[in-house]
Amino acid sequence: MHFAESGAYTGEISADMLLNIGVDTCIIGHSERRAYFGETDEILAKKVKTALEKGIRVMFCFGEELEDRKSRQSF
Repeated sequence: MHFAESGAYTGEISADMLLNIGVDTCIIGHSERRAYFGETDEILAKKVKTALEKGIRVMFCFGEELEDRKSRQSF
């Protein structure tokens, strides 16, 4: 989910679009999004804020790396 209310954000979807198709929960902060798309804590905070303001539940991932998981340094 993108944090902007509207606009052209290719490859992203707005909270309103998600709500229009019946989505009520969104995963935010997944490690692949952080690693491949450079999502920062600032961007993730905006996404969480937007989702909650729109009434979408958030499943927040803290963004563990594969090495963390393999070394059992994850929760």
